[in-house]
This record gives sequence, C-alpha cells and structure tokens, in this order.
Amino acid sequence: MKKIINITGMNCTHCVEKIKNTLYGLPQIDDVNISLEENKAEVVFNSDVKNELIKNLIDSSGNFNVTDINEI
Repeated sequence: MKKIINITGMNCTHCVEKIKNTLYGLPQIDDVNISLEENKAEVVFNSDVKNELIKNLIDSSGNFNVTDINEI
C-alpha cells in the first residue's frame, strides 16, 4: 500500500529527516521518500495505518501540517 502525504512547513533537509525518522518509527512503514520541493511524502506501508495516526505523528514532530493524504 502506498500513500502520498502533502505536508506544509518543511523548509530544509533537517525537516525532511525529522519527518522520515518519525515515520520510520512505525513498524508498518517499509519506505519513505520526501520531496522538499513538492512538499510531499510518498510512503509505502506493509499493513494498514489510519490517516489520523499519520497526520498526528507528522504534525506533532515539528512545525508541520499534513494537508492531505491520498492512497495510490
């Protein structure tokens, strides 16, 4: 399963690493690719994770805001 997550508030590579480390803390995460330029994360899951959990984790890891999550 793959989801595209739109994230505002990222402005440097440190922000990207912070979000990656937060997401990799979930055992359901297989891969995370983040585009700072597009303000998007592409996340591959090995099992279902509720969007609310993803949003709360990212939002609470810094001055970030998840604006949209789409499964592809």
